[in-house]
Amino acid sequence: MYFNGLESLLDQMLCEMFTERTDRTGLIVLQNMQYSSKVNLFSRFSNELHSNFSEVPPSYEKLLDKLREAARLRNIVVHADWENTDDDGYTYVNIKFSDNGMEQEYIQLSAESLENIVDTILDARKRLGEYWDAKHDL
Repeated sequence: MYFNGLESLLDQMLCEMFTERTDRTGLIVLQNMQYSSKVNLFSRFSNELHSNFSEVPPSYEKLLDKLREAARLRNIVVHADWENTDDDGYTYVNIKFSDNGMEQEYIQLSAESLENIVDTILDARKRLGEYWDAKHDL
């Protein structure tokens, strides 16, 4: 739910970056676009804006990191194999391929860790809003 709010805010900002007159153009482009692609598009628009002012806000890179981390954590929760959580609370989340071969990745999700994930998502949303407000002050 909180991640959906973050993505919706990002969509609104991207629509305004396309044109301030209407959201139609942005909505056409954003339809069926994955969140990570939206973050990349936001980054390209923002980098262009920064180049016009020869200045990158100090919090910008941290914002991008937070936006990406929010998605990574959201995907862990949404795609975890919750039905097969073991007695110690470990849940299968992914398969990793490396030089050592294929390894299954498990994560232990507790009420506290889920609260931390929500906090990370809310922090990303707050930072995005602050960045947007500062952008309008330029």
